[in-house]
Amino acid sequence: MLAAAYAATRDLEGSRQLLDAELAAGFPIPEDSNWSTAHQCWAESAVVLRHAEAAAKNSAPPYVSSTLAAWAELLAERGRADDHSRARAMAEGALQTASGRGHGNVEHDAIAVLERLP
Repeated sequence: MLAAAYAATRDLEGSRQLLDAELAAGFPIPEDSNWSTAHQCWAESAVVLRHAEAAAKNSAPPYVSSTLAAWAELLAERGRADDHSRARAMAEGALQTASGRGHGNVEHDAIAVLERLP
């Protein structure tokens, strides 16, 4: 949160130092109630700093996998041209990311898409 506060008040050097330290450590934080807030703050700092490397390693897997599963479902329903192959790839990606992380709802949604694809 301090990195985001520094960025918001334009203490860019302070924000950069904190963000660089977190990046070097791999953005360590347990997947608990603070996880999403921490990733949001790191993302905001990365945007203000135009820190492409920090933005690329801060992909927030639970959000990405949830988005992939929902998008896969929409493509599977629409069923145009290459929609089913795209839906399969997205659902498989969502399942791989969600598996073992305690995101059973995403796993369930991805499996449901995969089961209904031809």
